[in-house]
Amino acid sequence: MNVNLISFYNRFHEYSTKYALGTLRLAGYMAKNNNLHIKIIPIDSEEEISEKQLQKILENNPEIIGIPNYMWTEKKAQILSKEIKKRNPNSIRVVGGPSTADVNFEDWQSDEIFVLGEGEEAVLKICEEKLKNPEFNAKEVINLGLNNVFSEEADLR
Repeated sequence: MNVNLISFYNRFHEYSTKYALGTLRLAGYMAKNNNLHIKIIPIDSEEEISEKQLQKILENNPEIIGIPNYMWTEKKAQILSKEIKKRNPNSIRVVGGPSTADVNFEDWQSDEIFVLGEGEEAVLKICEEKLKNPEFNAKEVINLGLNNVFSEEADLR
């Protein structure tokens, strides 16, 4: 199964790395499962979301896409989620990061899966559930038994 993880970066000319430590850590943890083909997609947070970036995110037809949610990238994350849903409505968009605890559902689509706090175990479990059940979606996160995962569609509030 293809899993793409977005890594927002900025100030590349000062700090020449395109990969956030959190994204690398998540990818490393998920690599435990040999059935997951993990690709990290760097996105410059200072650029507008482009068609080229979206094509790169979707070129391998990912079933799951991890989107980081920081206060300085939240609007960009929302745009990415919306545009990904338009182009690939069957992909699961998993959103995590420091600003996730304060999401306003009105600013997002209704079918993202949100992960609070450390995401390694939660994202791996989401991926493994999708491998077992190809029909798994945001409505079913309540069945995962994880207290740090929620979705508006699952109406866990």
